Amino acid sequence: GATIVPRAFYFVKVDGDDRDFAGRVVGVRTHPLARQEAKQPWDDITLEGHVDGEFLFQTALARNVVPFVLINPPWVALPLQMVDSSSKGGETAASTSQWALLSPQQLTAMGKLESAQWFAKGERLWGERRSDSAKKTDMSLSKRLNFQRGLTDQPVTSNWAVLYNASGKDASACVTDVMAHGRRFMAESTTYVCFTATEEEAHYVCCYLNSAFANDAIKQFQAKGLFGERHVHKKILELPWPAFTVNNPWHRRLVALGRKAAAQALLAVGPQRDMELGMRDLGQLRLRVRREIAPVLADIDLLVKAISTGEDLRWMHDDLQRLIDAPASAANRQSAAGLTAFLRSERDAWDERDLPATGRP
Repeated sequence: GATIVPRAFYFVKVDGDDRDFAGRVVGVRTHPLARQEAKQPWDDITLEGHVDGEFLFQTALARNVVPFVLINPPWVALPLQMVDSSSKGGETAASTSQWALLSPQQLTAMGKLESAQWFAKGERLWGERRSDSAKKTDMSLSKRLNFQRGLTDQPVTSNWAVLYNASGKDASACVTDVMAHGRRFMAESTTYVCFTATEEEAHYVCCYLNSAFANDAIKQFQAKGLFGERHVHKKILELPWPAFTVNNPWHRRLVALGRKAAAQALLAVGPQRDMELGMRDLGQLRLRVRREIAPVLADIDLLVKAISTGEDLRWMHDDLQRLIDAPASAANRQSAAGLTAFLRSERDAWDERDLPATGRP
């Protein structure tokens, strides 16, 4: 995700309860946590003002991610606009959309005066307080915000995102609809993100990241601190894991388990979904969610292990062999339509099929 710092300039509390920002100018102020968690020289900044609703986005920090659930995603004010660009190949031109950062001057020229004033305050404070190294490299605020193109390289068209925490003993991951609240979701750097085209693929990836199989496998490679392993980062992405295939019945079965786990986890989170949680409360919530959805997590762990090691292919072979070995007379008595219906029912049954007992803990 993007390094959206200094957070006092961007993380905001929105005035009122109405979240329909279309065509509106919205009252905002620096989110209290952005100030509480800031380091010098950014720890005494509180901005108040107005921003055009089109520049309000949702994001998530690591503390907003619990297994299978996104809790209380914060609002960020970002000078981002979707623009079209054309790339020529031969005699044809393909039109694509991407994000572009706008300066206060550009916002003023567009008539977005309130937004221009808000972001101009940040630029002024950045110029006054930026570090010596930022001065030497002439690091502007927009360059810092879009460091390594962390904002503008995020996809415009993807509908689903999978998030997991960068730090901690275990990965906690969740699926989010990028436009769930009518505002675009932009990933922040305390999380790693995978954007997917389909909800099914998102749940497939999410199950892997939340599984005990994957998290246990990386323990010997994680950095260790006073309280044990920490810093998941990209270690969990180094294990073998096949791409999602909708025609693979066990992949579809894992998707079904992921949806079930998400529904149960949401019930386990309860009203804490809309609360600001400290690290202690967050840790307890993550443990409680895993405890309350333990049965479905056990099935997810078994299936993730099978898919990762190739055992799922043996399961499919055994089921195919069962069909091949069925009495020929039974198949011969069926019409073509009847046989087709039978094979379709077999295919559909995979999504609800019980996992093989072999290998269960």
